[in-house]
Amino acid sequence: MPLPAPLPPDTAPAPAIALDADAAERLRRLRAQATAANTARAQRSDTRYLTAWAERRLGLDLTDPAALPLPPEAVVTFVLDHVDLTGDGISLPVTVDAALVAAGVKRRPGPLGLATTERRLATLAALHRARGLPSPTLHPGVRDLLRQARRALAARGITPRAKRAATRDEVLGPMLDALPDDARGLRDRALLAVAFASGGRRRSELVALRLADVTAAGRDFTLRIRRSKTDQQGAGTDVPVKRAAADALRRWLRLLADQGITDGPLFRELSRRGRVVRRRGGEGGAKPLDGRVVAEVVKRAARAAGLDPAAYAAHSLRSGFLTTGGRDGIPLDLLMQLSGHKSHRIAARYFQAGAVHQNPAADLL
Repeated sequence: MPLPAPLPPDTAPAPAIALDADAAERLRRLRAQATAANTARAQRSDTRYLTAWAERRLGLDLTDPAALPLPPEAVVTFVLDHVDLTGDGISLPVTVDAALVAAGVKRRPGPLGLATTERRLATLAALHRARGLPSPTLHPGVRDLLRQARRALAARGITPRAKRAATRDEVLGPMLDALPDDARGLRDRALLAVAFASGGRRRSELVALRLADVTAAGRDFTLRIRRSKTDQQGAGTDVPVKRAAADALRRWLRLLADQGITDGPLFRELSRRGRVVRRRGGEGGAKPLDGRVVAEVVKRAARAAGLDPAAYAAHSLRSGFLTTGGRDGIPLDLLMQLSGHKSHRIAARYFQAGAVHQNPAADLL
């Protein structure tokens, strides 16, 4: 298909770096090790979609090194093909849309959300970086189009749908109370309570925890977070688990000990009978939970508490920690020390949601 009119030229592309086969393979393995599992899964899915779209829409084979770098006009086409900017529909031909659905890379025909589109553009940029090529997503014309897209969608009242915060009293408390006292309930209660109380841990941090990372501190515990999204170098940090969360963790540790488990992943798969699933090749005879299971635990607990499970996700525990802290008047810097947030802007968004009614200026009348 013909591309849109060429965009103004950007800065001159940097020369690609030529690597021999051995160096290229070592670099690939290093990048794979440095990429979080959830991110890698999303990138694989996005790459499959981008490849299918480029083949059917542009007649390009992205697996062919000669196909890259893509021109910025191809990225503009991708955005217009997937984001309904005016309410009149998308530019993606119906036949191509149907082919993408039939290929299993798209759930249903029609537009995508802007967040999904931007995530796939980020994957496209990563594909270019991996080959030492300039990314067309950085072209000023592309960046300007994305800014216009956000404004156009906001003007139509279309904004990203954030999951609700699992605040302590209104959401998390009922969730914990609704869980049964069987093995699955003990695990899920410990996971939810620890995730919230230790700073709103990310799901990648939760599933990476090992029993060796848990240290008793009187009636409380200390967790060693060995690596996180904002600590890719693996310097590590210690976080406390106290009070009710420590009690929930203690009960789960006791169950593991009763089954003779003293090493390996802290949170594990369970059989229907409540036994820890043991797999060959895993540390301590078991493999850790998949990050997606954390979201399933949150939704299952929400359903048990009579809440709408679709309104909550794993990130609800993280936002709920900050929102509850803001409501309780805890300084944002102290909350960020525990949560590991590096950006005040992001943390403050959740913090202000809880602190809005604590502003004494609201009591002037």
